[in-house]
Parts: sequence; C-alpha cells; structure tokens
Amino acid sequence: MTPLFVERVARNEPHGGGYEQFEQRYREALARGREVRIDAGRRAEYDVPAGELAVVYVMEGAVRFEGDDTGAGPGDVVIFKRAQPGEGARLAMEADMPFVGILETGAESPVQ
Repeated sequence: MTPLFVERVARNEPHGGGYEQFEQRYREALARGREVRIDAGRRAEYDVPAGELAVVYVMEGAVRFEGDDTGAGPGDVVIFKRAQPGEGARLAMEADMPFVGILETGAESPVQ
C-alpha cells in the first residue's frame, strides 16, 4: 500500500481560544472514528480505503506521520490527502511522547 501524505495541519491552542470547539469536534469524531493510543517510541499503521480521506485529532502527546515526517501535538487536527481511487493507502505514525487521538476516515472531510 502507498503511504498517505499530510495535506495540512490545523493548529489550535490547547485551552485557548477556540479550544471548546475543538473539544466538540473531538467528541463528534470519537462517535464516528476510533480512538488511537500509542506508547512513546512506538509506531502504528492504519489502512485507509481507496478514495477516502483521513483526519487525526491530537488530544495528548506528540506524534510524527511517516511519509513526510510531519509532526503534531495537542490540539492539532491533521488532514491527509485522499487515498487514490482504486487503491488503498496506509497511514503510519510514530509517537514521540505517549499519544492519544482520534482517527476518522470517510468519503467526506469532517473538517473545513
């Protein structure tokens, strides 16, 4: 499978302005997606179906996404490029610190 690359990172300041909206999006994403926990120094891989988008909401810790080594921390929302039609992609990440977040995939982006 081909790696999935980051399109952009939306940065929110934890406990700052707009953080309540982030928490609301996180609760909604948790209902639609899956919680991801990775111990520091460990990596994890997730398959993204063909033609779908992936979004990772970072709640705790620090993580790097393989492919372009983009880093993200608490409050960040990482939006990935769509997996190519006809073939799936693999989203791989490594935790620099114990990581807790939500992975959401689907045909439509939950983040504007």
